[in-house]
Amino acid sequence: MDNYQFRLEKSAYEYRWKIVLSILLFFLIIGIPMLIYWIARARKEEWLFINEKYTHSYGVFEKHSEEKTLSKVLSVRINQKLFQRIFNVGDINVSLVGGLGFYATNIKKPNEAKAYFERLVSNGSDIQQALIN
Repeated sequence: MDNYQFRLEKSAYEYRWKIVLSILLFFLIIGIPMLIYWIARARKEEWLFINEKYTHSYGVFEKHSEEKTLSKVLSVRINQKLFQRIFNVGDINVSLVGGLGFYATNIKKPNEAKAYFERLVSNGSDIQQALIN
């Protein structure tokens, strides 16, 4: 009599949902902490305007602060892409005398900020006079 030998092996098909779930969990385990970090980082960035100075503070684990003096605003520009318009955010570029200025991205209510800086441009005055009014 001939001996026939045949081996049955399990396929990974039976575990397809476990494989898909494992891949999703891998991305969630990595993705969720990154998302939390990005949200925290965005919430920790602040621009503060007081009299003739502005302070830019940022950082989650390490706090950085930059303070500059504003002299005269030359121009203000807002850039908004489609999704920024939907969520009422935008990028603001403010040019100051002496080639200085600042660029802030994803600012809430950019039109109100633009109106504030345009008031400085139209008055032709310095920051302190605009804040008093």
